[in-house]
Amino acid sequence: MLFDLDKTKPDNNPCIGTAFSVKRSNLLLTAAHVVRDIERILVTCTYYSPLVNYKVDKVVSHPRADLAALYIKNNSKFGHFDIGNPSDVYPNYDEYPLAEDILSYGFPLVGNEKPIKPRMMKGHIQSKYDHTSPDRRYKYRAYELSFPAFPGLSGSPVFRDLNNRNEVIGIVTDRISFCSEQNNHETRMYITVATALFAFVDWIQSL
Repeated sequence: MLFDLDKTKPDNNPCIGTAFSVKRSNLLLTAAHVVRDIERILVTCTYYSPLVNYKVDKVVSHPRADLAALYIKNNSKFGHFDIGNPSDVYPNYDEYPLAEDILSYGFPLVGNEKPIKPRMMKGHIQSKYDHTSPDRRYKYRAYELSFPAFPGLSGSPVFRDLNNRNEVIGIVTDRISFCSEQNNHETRMYITVATALFAFVDWIQSL
């Protein structure tokens, strides 16, 4: 199940992000930077009407990757995602190949849209590498994805394709920015970075 993160920083400025349930319904996964230095975290399940909010009771961050586990109390029986294993799909492969078609669901902030609506982003893996976050806090195996990283997409699950939406292969954690100049006009572009989750199956299973 997919969740919109409603968070308040100590300075009362709101911030946004995405989380999704893994392993069991009360365990959510998101990017650690999304929930860093946050005093209060609520997650909103958008699949219910009216919307249902859950309070996050505990946050556990991974020691060396931009991943965080959120524990919530709930009596709901909504489903959860599994972590995909590359070797189950491609024998003798320990990673998903380049040009793999992927989807990502999240709550990217586009313009001034309120409330933020879930969106599906579609693209492919265009690079695989060891990524270091801009603040150099994290280094992890990552996929460079072909669609832009809008604010709020961090924490979103990444799936192989439309037919494999029960197995998550990555989680959006960062973006790469670069400038493109054409006709003396400079445009800043962003590429989405997703942590490859197969490398963190043991940590997720230990939660």
